[in-house]
Amino acid sequence: MLEISEGLIDEIQAQRDLASAESGDLEVKKVAVDPVRFLKETRELFSNHEVARGKEIKIEKAEDCTILTDRVQLGRVIGNMIKNALEAVDLGNVVRIGGARMETGDNGYRFWVRNPGFIPRDIQLQLFQRSFSTKGANRGLGTYSIKLLGEKYLGGEVGFVSSQEYGTVFWVVIPIGQE
Repeated sequence: MLEISEGLIDEIQAQRDLASAESGDLEVKKVAVDPVRFLKETRELFSNHEVARGKEIKIEKAEDCTILTDRVQLGRVIGNMIKNALEAVDLGNVVRIGGARMETGDNGYRFWVRNPGFIPRDIQLQLFQRSFSTKGANRGLGTYSIKLLGEKYLGGEVGFVSSQEYGTVFWVVIPIGQE
């Protein structure tokens, strides 16, 4: 019961945050985030989620550094990526998550979520639109909020690639920031 109650409270807060983000009123609270610890905690949290039953989440890479960002909103972005990836794969499949500093001169850290599924081109073109979903009515805020929160509030860049050969990878690059 406690876990269900906490989940409902988190969902209500996520809806409030999304409404605040859409109206331009969401407050960003930057704190120091250790991406390795963040990925481990996020993996643990979503491994116990109902959409993860019969599926596995593996950390394929987690490069250490410190990021100055809003931990709650980063959690919502990565959490939505993970939930979408888990919903997109069959039982027995693995969703891989990771993070690393950008190899270019950019002062950014890239988080990613990868699954073996392929997204057809017509769906790819609509993914970040509000209320677009392939999963039915009253859905479609996940990828929309990933883009909105990741870019407008975390100051990052959000994107994805999908191919039949390699599957689908959603990513967000977050500025590392200065303390």
